[in-house]
Amino acid sequence: MVDDSASLTIYPHTTLTRLHEPGHKPTRKQILLVQLELDANSSSVDSVFGNHGHVFLTLSPAEYADLHGAPFQIPEQPPMDPTPPPGGNANPTAAQLAEALRLHTNAWKAYKLMRATKRNLRNQLLSAADDVY
Repeated sequence: MVDDSASLTIYPHTTLTRLHEPGHKPTRKQILLVQLELDANSSSVDSVFGNHGHVFLTLSPAEYADLHGAPFQIPEQPPMDPTPPPGGNANPTAAQLAEALRLHTNAWKAYKLMRATKRNLRNQLLSAADDVY
């Protein structure tokens, strides 16, 4: 099941500026403008990743590290089942199980939101250019 919560996000730029005039190549100015619009859209998505939303999707790792002072690790897909509570306890308490389930659920929500945001930004970018590009 795909979480479409990112499709409910109202981006500052619902439609990106066209990358080029019909029959012409994109100019540097147009590419930079579209990059700024994508950055604004990605950073507007509420996330557990900090105050800058999902801007890590539109910046290189080096740019992100320069901007935020630390590298960013894109979240990997969580396992299908929650991980058992730490400590190797054969009989975890209800509170430990609930916490493990909460962490697992939050990891899945964050991962699905990141994937949906990435898909939405890609589709916006594709609609800003002719099929030639």
